[in-house]
Amino acid sequence: MQSPPIPAQTPTPLPPDPIPPVVTQGLGLVYRRGLIRVREVQALQDLDLEIDSGEVLGIVGPNGSGKSSLFRCLLGLIPVHTGQVRVLGESPGARQSLAQIGHQAEERLPLGRFTAREFLTLDGTLRGWPTRRASERADQLLQRVGLADVADRYHQDYSTGMARRLALAHALYAEPRLLLLDEPTAGMDPFGVELVLQILTEETRRGCTCLVATHSLEELEGCFDRLLVLYQGRALALAPPAEILAQKGRFDLLVEELDTYALDSLEERIDHFGGRLVEKKPSLKKLSTWLRERQSEGGDSA
Repeated sequence: MQSPPIPAQTPTPLPPDPIPPVVTQGLGLVYRRGLIRVREVQALQDLDLEIDSGEVLGIVGPNGSGKSSLFRCLLGLIPVHTGQVRVLGESPGARQSLAQIGHQAEERLPLGRFTAREFLTLDGTLRGWPTRRASERADQLLQRVGLADVADRYHQDYSTGMARRLALAHALYAEPRLLLLDEPTAGMDPFGVELVLQILTEETRRGCTCLVATHSLEELEGCFDRLLVLYQGRALALAPPAEILAQKGRFDLLVEELDTYALDSLEERIDHFGGRLVEKKPSLKKLSTWLRERQSEGGDSA
C-alpha cells in the first residue's frame, strides 16, 4: 500500500506589505436572470471586509450564499454593483493584481488529453517564461502536490482528488500574494486534505494571504484565523472560529496517559463541581496517520 508523499518545500518569502490585500466597503453584487422577464438576484449585500497579509480566512455558508460570487468579484469577472473593492491595492481585474493571484476554481479544469506536466509547462510559456524554466517549475509543483508519479497521465484519466491537486498546483504557479481556493478538499482522500493543510501553512508563513471557501469546515477549521459566515449574500459573522462556534459552558478535554482508575476519579471531581461528563470515548487517530503506520509496518491495504 502506497500513500502519496507530502513533500517538504519552502516557497520564496514575500516582502512585507502594509496594504491589506483585500478590502471591501459596502460591497453589493447583482446578477440579472432571464431573457424576457429579467429579474435581479442579489448575490452579496453590504459586505465589509479587511483582510490582513498572511491571514487565512475561511468562507462558509450554504449553497448560493455568495462564496463563489465573492471570488469572481475579486478576480474582476463580475462587476461591482454597489460599494468599493480593492485587491492588492488595485481595482478588481487589474493586470498587475491578477498576476499575483492564484485561483483554484470549484469546477474541474477542462484539460482533456493534456497531461499534468504539459498543462503546467504550457502555463509557464503563456506567461512568457522560457520553456526550460516552465518545465522545471511544472516538475517542482507536481512534486509538491504529490503528482510526480502521474505527471504524464492524461488529465481525463485523473480521479477527482488528483484533478483537485493539479488545480491547486496551477493556483500556486507564480508564487502568488493572494490565494483564492474554492472547495480545495472536495473529493480528496485523507492524504489530500493533509496536503492542503500543509500548503496553507507554508503559504501563510511566506506571507501569502489565503481565502478558502469550503463546506468541509471540520477538515480545515484549525488553519483558519477568522471565519466569514455568509447567508443569502449577507455576512452573519466575521471572527475567529472559537468566538463563532464555541458552546458556552462546554469544553473538550484531550487527556493522555490516564488509566481507568484515574479517569473514574476525574469523573467524580467533575460531578463534585456541578459539571456533567457528556461523552467519554477513546481519542481517535487521523485516518491518514493510521494508513501510514500500516504502510511502515508492511500491512496490507485496508
